[in-house]
Amino acid sequence: MLTGADIPETSGPNLDAGTGDAVDMVIYTPGSSAGLPLTVLRSFDAPPRAVLQDNEALRERVNSAASGLLALLGIDADPLHSREHILLANLLDSSWRDGRHLQMADLIRGLQSPPFDKVGVIDLETFFPEKDRFGLAMRVNNLLASPGFAGWLEGESLDVGRLLYTDQGKPRLSIISIAHLSEAERMFFVTILLNEVVTWMRSQAGTSSLRAMLYMDEVFGYFPPTANPPSKLPMLTLLKQARAYGLGVVLATQNPVDLDYKGLSNAGTWYLGRLQTERDKARVLEGLEGASAAAGQRFDRAAMEETLAGLGQRVFLMNNVHDDTPVVFQTRWTLSYLRGPLTRQQIQQLTAARKSAAEPAGPLAPAASPQASLPAAGLSIAGKASIKITDPQLNPRFVLGMLEAIHAAMLDDTRLGYRNPPPSHEGTGQKLRLVSQTLGDRCGTCFDLAV
Repeated sequence: MLTGADIPETSGPNLDAGTGDAVDMVIYTPGSSAGLPLTVLRSFDAPPRAVLQDNEALRERVNSAASGLLALLGIDADPLHSREHILLANLLDSSWRDGRHLQMADLIRGLQSPPFDKVGVIDLETFFPEKDRFGLAMRVNNLLASPGFAGWLEGESLDVGRLLYTDQGKPRLSIISIAHLSEAERMFFVTILLNEVVTWMRSQAGTSSLRAMLYMDEVFGYFPPTANPPSKLPMLTLLKQARAYGLGVVLATQNPVDLDYKGLSNAGTWYLGRLQTERDKARVLEGLEGASAAAGQRFDRAAMEETLAGLGQRVFLMNNVHDDTPVVFQTRWTLSYLRGPLTRQQIQQLTAARKSAAEPAGPLAPAASPQASLPAAGLSIAGKASIKITDPQLNPRFVLGMLEAIHAAMLDDTRLGYRNPPPSHEGTGQKLRLVSQTLGDRCGTCFDLAV
């Protein structure tokens, strides 16, 4: 959840009365139309100049973007040893330094024919042969062409500024639900989102006031103590630097053991409830001790352990590294409708009014014409792509996805590969081969494949 910091406080249980008119509330569902969809394609655009001029920031963004995409492909890539990660990271780095934005189609072409001929000091063909690069490009292309990925092409661009404020400057409470996504899709989106937050953060001037708040529930799996998922690096960057830019970060979990407490030592305020096991207590004490040491404060481990052991129901301990002692408190009242996670149908009901208001008012219905009575056109290729065209004003991205799905299905059926034209084509021109020749050789140039 992301929110601007100008949301008013409330003094009673009727939260809607205190915030309904002062803040714009939105539920986003990336990859789904249940709420307002979000597209992540913009996240492969070249970052702002401030990031490009900061080598460390650019390196973090490149590594996280490459890791997130490979995780979505099901490739467990080590940034130091995986040739897939190294190739993709070099492609992103080269393109972004040249100021070029990348769409998914550009990534696919770039993987086949990268704009460089060496990786380190080794020739590209030795490091990652063309045949293997084509296989990786096909995996990305199949992902893009799959019906399940169509939802990622729709909706607003992932713009942190728009997640925090409306165009009129009104604070916005943006709730992003990812419960409907697979594990790989969740990791991909969270990584992209955190990278966008880091980029937005670095575009802001430093301040000692709270400018915005990032809240993440169930952080388990995204910030583990030993593994290094792609979400971990941008999360660690936020924990270390966000406060200087006025960005607050709140993380919640019911699995205190499975968190990186060395990273969480950057958190200044901790709220702790009753812990169930001794192992949980030991890991939390480790984190509290690290946070106190980072702030230069004394930490009484024995006293803290005794306090944690005595917590009852709805009794919490607040440990602020800037205070002399922790505070034990009990909530005065609790607001809970006990509804549990929202279903897709419930999210649709909550966002129905906003979707209706966002749809442009169409002109009055014209008289029926022969063309209007024609059935919707349909495309179906070998059972792999089935797309119905019903709207004469199609989204260009949808059309692009449709063409790429057709292209992928054709390549999959015919087992055709791509090969570069000979170097002499610039001076003598490029010859077109017969379709039978292309099918017989199972490969061709762009002209051959188009024919």
